[in-house]
This record gives sequence, C-alpha cells and structure tokens, in this order.
Amino acid sequence: MTKPSKPAELEKQVRHLLELSGPAGREGWQQVAQHFGFPGLTWLWGPPLYRLDPIGFRPLLLARFSWQTWAGGWRWQPTPWSPRLEEWLTAVEAAEDVELSQRLLSWKLLAQVSFSFSKLPPKFNQELLRRWQAIASPAQRRLELRKLDLWCPLTEDTALVLFQADPEAAAPYILRHLPRVSKAFWTRLYQAALAQQEDFAWKLYRALVPASQWEADILKACSPLTATSSLHKELQKRTPEHVYGNALAGGLLKILEARGEEAFSYVIPQLKRIWKPLFGRGNYGKIMALAEQRGWTELWAAVVRICAPLKEYNQILRAVLQSPAQRQEKLLGLSGVSKQWDFSGLGLAQVQTLEAASVLALYQFDPAWLRGPFKLHLQIHPSTPGYLAVLEKLIEAGEDELVDLLASRFLTFHKAGPEVERLFAYYSQLQEGGRFARRAANALGKLPSFALWNYNQLMRSNRLARLFFERSAQDYAQDPQALADLVEASEIHAMALGYRCLSLASPQQALQHLTLLKGCLFRPLQRDTRQWALRALARASQAGLEEARSILGSAREAQRMPDLRYPKEALLALIADILDRWPALRGPREQPRIYRREVSRV
Repeated sequence: MTKPSKPAELEKQVRHLLELSGPAGREGWQQVAQHFGFPGLTWLWGPPLYRLDPIGFRPLLLARFSWQTWAGGWRWQPTPWSPRLEEWLTAVEAAEDVELSQRLLSWKLLAQVSFSFSKLPPKFNQELLRRWQAIASPAQRRLELRKLDLWCPLTEDTALVLFQADPEAAAPYILRHLPRVSKAFWTRLYQAALAQQEDFAWKLYRALVPASQWEADILKACSPLTATSSLHKELQKRTPEHVYGNALAGGLLKILEARGEEAFSYVIPQLKRIWKPLFGRGNYGKIMALAEQRGWTELWAAVVRICAPLKEYNQILRAVLQSPAQRQEKLLGLSGVSKQWDFSGLGLAQVQTLEAASVLALYQFDPAWLRGPFKLHLQIHPSTPGYLAVLEKLIEAGEDELVDLLASRFLTFHKAGPEVERLFAYYSQLQEGGRFARRAANALGKLPSFALWNYNQLMRSNRLARLFFERSAQDYAQDPQALADLVEASEIHAMALGYRCLSLASPQQALQHLTLLKGCLFRPLQRDTRQWALRALARASQAGLEEARSILGSAREAQRMPDLRYPKEALLALIADILDRWPALRGPREQPRIYRREVSRV
C-alpha cells in the first residue's frame, strides 16, 4: 500500500479499507493509521469501526481521534458536525463510554459555536444544565458530569443549580471548573456551601476570593476575640490561592500589626510567596521594618533570607557582621534554605548565595560560620566576580574542605575564568605530591546530581574538569578511599569515573567494593557506566575462587534482566572470562569438547 500524499488519496484508501475484512483489512488499518493525516478522517472511519467492534477498535479510536481534517500540507480545518456523528454519539452514550463521549460532546459543542473557543463556555453551561435537569438518578448525574468534564469554566448560576441538586457529586466538579481569568467571588454559592459542606465552602473561598476581600476578612479573624490557639487555623483556611507578591505581603503586614508574634506560625511559611516588586521594596520592606522596629529578630531574618534580592541580602549580612547587637542570633536566622518545593520523587531548594566580599568578611569574623551554617551558601554562578581572592585566602589558610567545595562548583563552568586556572594549578601541585586522588574525589563527590551538561564541550573548555575526569584515572585507582567516594557520588559522570577506575585497579581494590559492584548488575545504569562496572567485576573475580563464584552467580541471574538496552554481550563476556580463569566453576554443559577426525588405517 503506497503512502498517500494528498487528502483525497488518503480518504480513498480509508474508504477502500472500510470495505475489506479479515487479515488483509487489519494489516491495511495498521499501515494507514500511521499516516499523520489519518486522525483528520475520524468522521469517516470512526462510526463504522465503532459499530463493527466497539471494544477491539477502542484503543485506535482514542489514540487517533481528532475533530480537525487534514487539508493538505500542514493545513488543518475544523470538521463540521454531521448526522452520522450524532448517531455515533448516541451509540457511545448508550454504552456509557465516558472518554469517547467527552471527545464527541466537545466536538459537537465546538461545532455549534463555529469552533470559537471564546464562545464555548456559554454553550457548555447551557448543555450541562439541560442534561442535569432532565435526570433524577444520582448515579446518572455523576455519569453526565464525567461526560461533560471538559476544560470550560462554570458560571455561578450553573454551579449553584448543580450544588443544590447533588452537593456530594457537584462539589469536586465545581472546583475543577472554576473561572481562571476573571475572578469574581461567588457569594451565593459560598453561603449555600457553608450551610451544607463547610470544607467545600472554604476551598471555594480560597480559589476565588479577591485580595481586597481577603484583607477585610483576615482583619476580622485577627480581632482580639479570636483565641491565640485558633488564630492559625482561622488564617490558614482563608489563605487565597491566587494572591501572591506585593498584594499578599500587604495582607501579612496587617496580620502582624494586629496580632504580632502570635501570627508568626502563619506568616513565616507564607513568605516564600512574596517577592520584591519592580521598584522599591514594597510591602515586604514594610514587614522587615516592622520586625526590626519591634525586635522580632526571627521574623526579620526570615524576611531577609526569603524575600530579599541577592545584593541586598549580602549587604545586610555584612552589616550584621559589623554590629555586635544580636549578631549570633541574626547570623543563624540568615543562614539556611530560603525556599523549597517538594514534588513526588523530587525536591528543589533555593538558597541565597554569598558574594566574594561577604565570604571574606564572614571568614575574617569567624571561619567556623563559613565551615558550618553558611557552607550551603557557597553556590557559585559564572557571573559571580571576585572569587579569586576568596580562593587565595582559603588555600593560604589550608581550608581543604572549602577549597574542594568551590572546586566542585567551578569545574562545571563551560567558560573558564581565572578561578579555574588557579584551581588547576593548585590541584596539579597536589598531583605531584601524591595527595591529589583523595582531594579530587572529595570534590567530585560534592557535585550535585545533573550538574554537568554537554560533557564533551566541558572537557574542551575547562582545564580543571579535564584534569579531574580524563587525566587522573590511574591516581584514583591507587586510592581505595577515593574509589569509594567516586562510586558513591551523586553525579552520574563522577560515578562512571569511579567504575572506570575500578576496572583499572588491582583485584584486591576492586574486591573491597564487591557488594556495590554486584548491585550494579541489577540497578538502572547508563550503558557505558554498566560496561565499566562489568569490567571492574572482572577484575574482582581474579582475587580468588570464592569471590569469582559469588560474581558468577549474580551474573547468571542478571541474564534474565528484561531491559532491552542491557549490554548482554558484555555480561556474557564477563561470565566467559570467569569460567576461563576458574575451570572448577564450569557446569556440565560448559565443559569444552574437542572433536577429532578419526584417521582410517589401511
């Protein structure tokens, strides 16, 4: 079957396939369904295929469904609604197929407004009310809500009708279809929900309340009549979801003015939603001034750490170092994470970074602060100037741990500066003195995950990275502690370097990491990293018979790994190498057989 290049040719092929049946038809559908214009003919092939086998063709219908028709080239145009599609929708709704019903109803409603998305919400609300009012069964109402669970927002009138008829089913549906652009508080629905579902009422409040109404409400909640024990709860349930920045800071300022320290447990977690306005400090500056005026050191430090821009943070930090008043308490408050976002399987933390002048001032005041609470703040950006003086100071003072930390940051820079050249000279001297491997492995172990991008370009442009990754494998291989640091590193390139060095190490050194190496047979790794690990296992198998037996058992078990990208050929090479070195480990079917041709004697 030739690949059609025009819409008419594609439509002709689809019509021909609709007349076929059996294996020939199935093979033809598999081929034509891959054409990028095939979804545009849903109006043609969808209804007959659904009638033929609604279950067997359902995956194809969902995967290739489209209400737009291919018009040739890269042009697409909306497909009008037709009677055959109306019949298909009736059959799909009778079968209670929710997903197909959603797509067909969306198509039908768009066609009624000439495919204008801006005109769709009124039609959507009208259709939803028509269906809702015609049904009395709670189960059928829930089914209709699932069918019309489209992206369109509701109006308050529609939401009120839904909620009054069936609050349990309507509440989550309403929250998914609130207006997202123009915010208008739904007072009638909110009052009705307070009487029946208080939890839903407050969710509705937080989603829709404007900043002005929120400020008025929190002032009422902060009245002296509200007990301290219930203040946090009352403020928390009124926290707006869409108010950020300077507007949120204005409300927090009023809370602090009304209740002071009693509101710290609510205000401080909300600071991460505040940022500096374009001009001036705005309301966050007023919060900071209020905290400083009333002696609220904890709040003042939190505002500076979380809300202040980088330059202002460093200026304030240096000012604190020069003033003895509450210096230790303020320094503790200025250190630590500023903002944090936690996702499923992923956490992101943001910290204020130290300028070179701040590092020198902090180290001159007390080096323990830089080694401890502010060590986390030594996060260098390529545009951060002046760190050459910091490196010279730390190297002169023998601060090996801090130098290694800074080296782990500078070796990620694609644009090398004087700091990279200074570190390269420093570690080159360590290489000559025999102390390089432990220090370099320590620096590589401090690399965050995913810190290196475009490895090849980095090796060409950064001499320090080239020294650490490409020119020192033999040094690492001679140091067991350096090997351990590399193998347990967070950054994948540093980990791969550790396995590569283990493949060059002596069998006894590789044997020290046998448990970790055996685990590499089963854990997800990049192909190159796994091959280095297999070579390291081959080195460890040379240490003795029992060690080789243990490795061989794990390697045979790894042969059943289902990963298609697993380098099974390298795994078989490992098994063959062990059996060749240790014949006693061979099984009955692994013994060599020698075939000789019998010579006939005359």
